Amino acid sequence: MLRSTYVVIFLVFCTWSVGCMDFANEPIVRVLLTPSKTITQANVSAGGEMTLSAVLKSDQVVQYRIWSLGNLAGIEATLRGPKGLIWEGSSLGTELRINAVRIAHSGQHDLTLSWIQGSGVANYRYRILSEGASPLVSKMQIELQQARIGHKAVAISESEVLIIGGSDEDGTTPTASTEIVNTEEGSSSPSADMEESRTHHSATRIEDGPAGRIGDVFVAGGIGPQGDALLTTEIFDHETGTFVGGPLMIEQRAFIQALYVAGVSGSESFLNGKIVMVGGERTLNRPQFEANGQQYKYIEVDENSPELYYYDPASDLIQSLPSMAQGRLLPSVSYLPNGWLVIMGGGVDSTPSAPGCDVDDESINCYCKSQGFHLCTQYLGEDGKDGFINYTFKDRATNTVEIYDTNTANLFQLNSKMHRARLGHSAAVLPGGRVLVAGGSTAARRSFKKNEKHLAEYPRAVDSVELFDPNMNDSSGNPGVFYLLAPLAFPREQHQSVVTKSGKAIIIGGLHEIPGGLSAIAAIGIYPGSEGAVTEVDVMKHARGGMAATLMFDRLSVLVTGGIGATGPMDSAELLTFTE
Repeated sequence: MLRSTYVVIFLVFCTWSVGCMDFANEPIVRVLLTPSKTITQANVSAGGEMTLSAVLKSDQVVQYRIWSLGNLAGIEATLRGPKGLIWEGSSLGTELRINAVRIAHSGQHDLTLSWIQGSGVANYRYRILSEGASPLVSKMQIELQQARIGHKAVAISESEVLIIGGSDEDGTTPTASTEIVNTEEGSSSPSADMEESRTHHSATRIEDGPAGRIGDVFVAGGIGPQGDALLTTEIFDHETGTFVGGPLMIEQRAFIQALYVAGVSGSESFLNGKIVMVGGERTLNRPQFEANGQQYKYIEVDENSPELYYYDPASDLIQSLPSMAQGRLLPSVSYLPNGWLVIMGGGVDSTPSAPGCDVDDESINCYCKSQGFHLCTQYLGEDGKDGFINYTFKDRATNTVEIYDTNTANLFQLNSKMHRARLGHSAAVLPGGRVLVAGGSTAARRSFKKNEKHLAEYPRAVDSVELFDPNMNDSSGNPGVFYLLAPLAFPREQHQSVVTKSGKAIIIGGLHEIPGGLSAIAAIGIYPGSEGAVTEVDVMKHARGGMAATLMFDRLSVLVTGGIGATGPMDSAELLTFTE
């Protein structure tokens, strides 16, 4: 090893079985990395800079990971290539990842980083996720009228997408505003406001039905300005460009999963041409109150509803379907060519694994002793009386699957289960009716504290991928089987998936769990539609999660709007166009 002010390490790796090299007294400023090999540096202290060098080729998609042991924390980093800056970012925790970056120019690439505080052991690693030409033809950047999360985006013509509601720049205040993105012009313009402000609602285009209704957009539920789940619906009239009130829902609901049921050839299902509404949460916020001399924010009643409903554009009515076996928050809902409406996973209410709340006055007040937790969940106990559990100890993901057969009007629980419990995952229906299920979280993200990470309800992002085949039978002869596929390159949640004209499933963006919080993802993955694994093939210009992704009428372009980026809610969109 050279001992000078410039030291390069060639294929030097440290494992705990053979002992770590101590670089504390070495003036190391540069390390040459080799793909998929980890270099460990002992006795690292905050301050100073380290440069990780790698010789990369154009059209490679690579991933970097930097993490520490001990109390070494806080990372600031920049990645530069032959043509200058490619990426920059930071982490307040003990780990920093560049989940995916596509290399434009061959040559040496330097990741320069510095640790902010503490001392300990540092680890450095990169790997090549894919190589070759990108399936992306173009990436168009479009500025939105405002930042949005929790919104919906619906294609209303070959080149127009209606963006509806959501939360604005502060990420918490619902808005009634809408805008229309024109993908031909690469611009956005204000559209008519909704009658009510709402976020985390559903919005679905009416694709068939009575004259004058085809092309309208049905908007349902969501969370209103007071934090309550809404009972109202609205309809965007595509001819007038305005919103009109729709029928009231049967119960208040937010986080609804809504799906238009397109008629299957030869099917006489009464659901053809109707919009099915599945899952969600009934959220009621109450004003502040005082208990035992302390101020608390509000009570929350957020039962997950097992009810299924459908909206009929012809009659303008909402009707009930048979109830699911259990209420589900953020399940996936897919309509298959065989007429099955498949409801996978989601968060279900469960008994908490730790105590949380004291009851002050069961009729109106509930508060939690745990520091920082002033929210509770009301539920109906087996004795028929109201009980209270900690707001955070809810919505654990399930791996169960329920199916509503539109041919027989029969709702049943599938004998097969997913290999991994998940909610907030993606489910893409492939040609032939198979479903690609990817990512998600093990529980809903509530206001957990660090000392509660050991609880079963603490959410963790999922990297699991599986394929559901409704045409295969399990060992007992029951229809429907799940096959476990290779995992994603990294866990991701709050991402989106679409299936393009070529039959390939595209997985876009999302959020990735890192120490201290969540990090937005720019990566774009592709599943070929037949066999193999999800491969990260390109990246968006801006990392984002919790966004909307709208497949355009040509089924080759996807408009990605808003979401959470590096600095919060985003006011930009990207039009991604893929090869056929």
